[in-house]
Amino acid sequence: MAQWYPRGVPTRPATVLGAMEMGRRMDAPSSAAAVRSFLEHGHTEIDTAFVYADGQSESILGGLGLGLGGRDCKVKIATKANPLGENSLTPNSLRSQLETSLRRLQCPQVDLFYLHLPDPGTPVEETLRACHQLHQEGKFVELGLSNYAAWEVAEICTLCRGNGWIQPTVYQPPSCDHLSCLFFVVCLFGCLGSYPLCFVFNSTLTPLE
Repeated sequence: MAQWYPRGVPTRPATVLGAMEMGRRMDAPSSAAAVRSFLEHGHTEIDTAFVYADGQSESILGGLGLGLGGRDCKVKIATKANPLGENSLTPNSLRSQLETSLRRLQCPQVDLFYLHLPDPGTPVEETLRACHQLHQEGKFVELGLSNYAAWEVAEICTLCRGNGWIQPTVYQPPSCDHLSCLFFVVCLFGCLGSYPLCFVFNSTLTPLE
């Protein structure tokens, strides 16, 4: 994964370690080795989710003794809540998912908390109000959006601004190859250029220039 700032700062994209396969195709020792190598090469950002490997991804990361979420921890951790299966983006489900993630990760807060994808069954205002409350409680630092359409991102940013709620600062588009992502972002800029968002791209190690 690569993180890219549309306004050009930093000048080089940051590399993010996606942990989706930890606990699935990667067992705990191989996951630990991957994280160790990633950190030894100077990278600091790891991305997981409540749903990855039925929670094993978060549990493996939490068991590595990284001190995630601590004031002095240099490793930044992101996780996501989803509306899949019995889950939703209602206030109760959001809280349950995030607090479960914190227990698995063995940390007091995550650096970045994503809404993994839209929940058509829950009014977005309810979701955003709940996110603001969780942020006020210190359970996460930044809010991110994943797999949302451009108009949905614009609507969410407008609602958050208007209500004084925490605003999203990170956007992760759907998984795609390098050229598709580049085209997707060009299309997004017309809608999202006025919002202070950085972009996180899935499945690409090629810098966007």
